Amino acid sequence: MFSRRFSRLGILLLCAMLLNACSGQRPISRPVEKREPPTIARPSQPAPVYQAPEPESVEAATAGEPQASASSEGPLRLALLLPLSGALAPSSEALRDGFLTAHFGHSTQARIRVYDSGVDANGVRGAYAEALRDGAQAIIGPLRKEDVQTLADGGSPAVPLLALNYLDAGRAAPANFYQFGLSAEDEARDAARDAAAAGLRRALTLTPQGEWGERALQAFQQAFASYGGVIGSAERYDATLSDFSTPIRALLAIDASRERHRALTGLLGSKPQFEPRRRADADLVFFAARGEAARQMAPQLRFHRASGLPLYATAQVYSGGEPGADLNGLRFCDGPWMVDRAGVWADARNETKALFAARAADLTRLGALGHDAYTLAVLLAQGRAPAQTLAGASGRLSLSAGGVFSRELSCVEVAGNALKATR
Repeated sequence: MFSRRFSRLGILLLCAMLLNACSGQRPISRPVEKREPPTIARPSQPAPVYQAPEPESVEAATAGEPQASASSEGPLRLALLLPLSGALAPSSEALRDGFLTAHFGHSTQARIRVYDSGVDANGVRGAYAEALRDGAQAIIGPLRKEDVQTLADGGSPAVPLLALNYLDAGRAAPANFYQFGLSAEDEARDAARDAAAAGLRRALTLTPQGEWGERALQAFQQAFASYGGVIGSAERYDATLSDFSTPIRALLAIDASRERHRALTGLLGSKPQFEPRRRADADLVFFAARGEAARQMAPQLRFHRASGLPLYATAQVYSGGEPGADLNGLRFCDGPWMVDRAGVWADARNETKALFAARAADLTRLGALGHDAYTLAVLLAQGRAPAQTLAGASGRLSLSAGGVFSRELSCVEVAGNALKATR
């Protein structure tokens, strides 16, 4: 009996000793890299507001070792200039999130600093100067068209600069000044290419009044003509309205059909049975639209008897996810980030949503723009401007004359609740 009790007591003592030894040990773990950017300071603070760390630097800092300063042999130093205050702040955050997602998944070591370019010329000049003082090897931004113009007016930048918008047509960029963005012209040109490849040669166009609509119209007209196509009629609409029936009727010659009916009624002295008909000399309708107009245009075109014509649109008719029945049959051209349902770009899009879940609803094409901007910035910082086409999130990218990066897009048709390639 005594021996049995001693055995039990020995087991309990052994367990107590083991628990005590375990409590004295510190668990071994790698520090977790915090990927969500902190709150952004306002432009009154000139210092960089965010620095994306490399895993190695986090580990060294956690261990209490001093960090070496960046050198030409160390990580690339990239400066991202965005208007993080003002009306464009949400767009800037979505673009920045795509940029950081590319950084976290890229093999190249780089240190990123994000600067608030503010809301005016003084803000962007200050952010640009601060980035140079901090030793940036490439500058990405600014985003606002006016800010791009401001920095171009200053002459050739000291380091490669990748503007996230475009200078006005006909304005030459200085040396070392590159331009990259999401342009309606790319979408219009690829819509013309896809229509021509389908054997369509006679187009009707409907574009909004103003500079954006004219650029989209001109790009479509020039590209369509280069494939042997002709424009039968070009109408403009007021994008501030919600009823586009007047320009649509003019485009489809519905009013002309009614006028013929009235003339026939007067001639015969009686009212013959009548149903307005659209013009028969067209193969397709191309329309450019943004915002609410982008969702309303296709249903209104169909209501006015355009259902039998292929409808091509600029990409903002689609905002991601299931396209919805109102877009069924509509064709548009967009980047893989938006239209790929599986594969590498779908994975990148989903990773961005997971990393920045609080803003997942805002991660549309601007996330793709940021993702590709990082890839291009790394190449420019390394002195390796791409000589060939690159497969990017926003399209197939190529560098043309004047330092402009253009995109070749994927054209799709809405079929039910899915997207299918047109070719």
